[in-house]
Amino acid sequence: MRTEKQQKEAVEKYERYFEECDTRERDNVERYDRATLTLTSASLGFTVLVANSIVPLETANFKTLLYTCWGALLLSIITSLAGYRIGNRAIKEARKNAADYYLRGDESARTRENKWTNWNGYNNYITGFIFIFALACLLLFIIMNVHSVSPSDCVGGSF
Repeated sequence: MRTEKQQKEAVEKYERYFEECDTRERDNVERYDRATLTLTSASLGFTVLVANSIVPLETANFKTLLYTCWGALLLSIITSLAGYRIGNRAIKEARKNAADYYLRGDESARTRENKWTNWNGYNNYITGFIFIFALACLLLFIIMNVHSVSPSDCVGGSF
């Protein structure tokens, strides 16, 4: 059993550790958002290069895959940017909870759910999924065109 002093020290250590974990989580989310936005934007530029030089759009088959890729990349950029706004709302809510806990002594504020943090997490999953989907469409578009597969080959199952 701990003494009162030991318990107080343990609580202080826990609070510092909790804050450090919170900071790390926030930093990871920010880095993820930044990386996703950068990769998505760069991928969009790469697809334009693919459409112009690797697989000329005029002679390409399965253009719908490329258009779907572009749409998904744009949607990924939009959801990534939305993540910044959602993140700001999460920080506002966290500040309110901190004020309630530290200044007003509301113990429930320490574990109060932050819906904006939850939404930001969902948004990050959605953004990542859309980005991966876009890359899969691009890869499939390139493979199908580099190997000169035509739409009729797909119907007959000969490729």
